[in-house]
Amino acid sequence: MVAFAPDLLDQSRIAAAATAGGRRLVLARTAAEIPQHLEDISTLVLADLSRPGVLQVLPALGSSRCVGFAPHIDGELMRRARAAGCAQVFARSAFFARLPELLGELADDGTPQDRPPAAG
Repeated sequence: MVAFAPDLLDQSRIAAAATAGGRRLVLARTAAEIPQHLEDISTLVLADLSRPGVLQVLPALGSSRCVGFAPHIDGELMRRARAAGCAQVFARSAFFARLPELLGELADDGTPQDRPPAAG
């Protein structure tokens, strides 16, 4: 999994969720660096969409699945991110509230996890 979130608090929250979920995490220092970290054919990318250069790099992610977050008041940015290929876009607060759930739902390659049926 690759994450681009320059804010240190965001980085620590993503790293904590990745660690708790047993995932390997690489932090990109710049938006342009994201594609350089895509080691596999398909990778999960988490991105702060409000940072410069992110929308421009989304088309270069190929088969990688991007899950992005942005300020809730910036609906236009969220729309543009979807149009550029970001698979899921959340308001920042919703992204971090759902991050453990999102990581539980998606494999490192961004595909839905196969889960056994719930007992009951």
